[in-house]
Amino acid sequence: MNHKSRATAVTFFEDRARVVRTASFSVTAGVETYVITGVSALIDDSSLVVTSTAGRPKAVNVVRALDTDRQTAEERESLTDEVQRLQARLDRFEDREQELTSTLEALLAFEEELLQATAESPSEQAVDPDQWEGSLAQIQEQVDACLQEIKSVRADARTVEEEHDRAVDLRGSLETGAPRLTASVEVQLENDDEAPAEITLQYFVPCALWRPSHRARLIHADSPQVEVTTLATVWQATGERWDDVEATFSTARLSRPSTAPLLSTDLLQARPRAPEERKTIHAEFRDQLIEEFDSDDHRRSVQEMPGIDDGGRPLTFSALRPLSLKSDGEPVQIECDRVTIAVDIEELIYPELMDAPHRVARGTWRAESPLLAGPIALIRESEFAGRTRQDFVAIGEPLRIGFGPNDSVRVQRRVDQENSQAKITGRKSIQHKVSLYASNLSGRDQTFEIVERVPVSELAEITIEVDGHRPDRDGFVRIPLSLKPRETRKISFSYRISMSAQVQFSV
Repeated sequence: MNHKSRATAVTFFEDRARVVRTASFSVTAGVETYVITGVSALIDDSSLVVTSTAGRPKAVNVVRALDTDRQTAEERESLTDEVQRLQARLDRFEDREQELTSTLEALLAFEEELLQATAESPSEQAVDPDQWEGSLAQIQEQVDACLQEIKSVRADARTVEEEHDRAVDLRGSLETGAPRLTASVEVQLENDDEAPAEITLQYFVPCALWRPSHRARLIHADSPQVEVTTLATVWQATGERWDDVEATFSTARLSRPSTAPLLSTDLLQARPRAPEERKTIHAEFRDQLIEEFDSDDHRRSVQEMPGIDDGGRPLTFSALRPLSLKSDGEPVQIECDRVTIAVDIEELIYPELMDAPHRVARGTWRAESPLLAGPIALIRESEFAGRTRQDFVAIGEPLRIGFGPNDSVRVQRRVDQENSQAKITGRKSIQHKVSLYASNLSGRDQTFEIVERVPVSELAEITIEVDGHRPDRDGFVRIPLSLKPRETRKISFSYRISMSAQVQFSV
């Protein structure tokens, strides 16, 4: 006799999932074989573990069969109802779009008539400018709202249309009677007396995975805060349907070996420098990554890791609500963590890279688990500010998130370079003059910080002198600036690179 089973818990990994499935029925005395259905044909046989609350499992076997029967009347009716429901939603979207388009055309026609009437009015009978400007502004607001709703309706219609097409394709493939691979688990139980039993199956299955993503919202209340919501994006095409399962998400990499790799001999050779080589010193520019967090307990050993970046330590997250997931390969997002931290807000601009300051929130990540690497959506209060990539952040490590540019400020950068060489000593010098032109385009005060950089020498034969602003030990020049409304200001500084005649310098 076949017994239906239900998935109760699923643990997602980066390339597979572990499923816990239960079936409840009464077992008879003696040795009997029970068939449990509902499992995926992709089940990993070697990972299957069976436990029972009554009786003792004697043998377990996974049976696969090729089902050539056509879909049942119940399945046909369910798919037909789904197609009709989606088509009805598409019809409603189409009606709403036509209604909004008619409204938009009427608003634009009324706006044109108002402008024409205002232009043709005699000067002594002309309406008050404030009155018709207010009317035009009100019409424009309605036009903008109408356009925004049309855009939203079209986006929703596209999503529903894709679901409708998939449902039609699925119904067509099933109606053709194409064979389907099915699987069941045969469990042989030995029991002394007849009793109710709950059989639990645990197994791994491919074609199911997850990836982390985040949503950061900047909150300006009594003190600025950032609310970071971690979302698990999951996919599955296992052939099973998971309804209201307890979902957990693990960063463990089960496919990686647990033993340390073998090391090969690395032979280093040294030789004395030739006299010609001693006469010349070769130098060049290079960019150096500056670490902001240098604690030995939280420093990352690598910058990037394949798959999910967890800092090298397996982590587990739990969904905040039960998860329902169809076997259609479509991504579904579910919230698994939410943390609010206090931050300091500053506006920084790097003129070498951009011409407008960016709003940056700085804080310390204080949570029960690290912040995983992944895409992050940025929201200022209720305004969408864009998307970016968030790196791994350990517990207690500084967190820095940018929330988009400040379009009210512009900074233009100009660099003048002059090379010279002493005739007697041959000492070479490169003079750089950096000119910054900062403009406040808004009607209110703007405060921000300009960050420039100058080279830092590691050789005694090369010296660097800075005039105007003093850099820190890493070579960053930080210039705080406050501008009045419509104000433009020029900021200048210079630095000189001096080197002996034996230095061969390449940029």
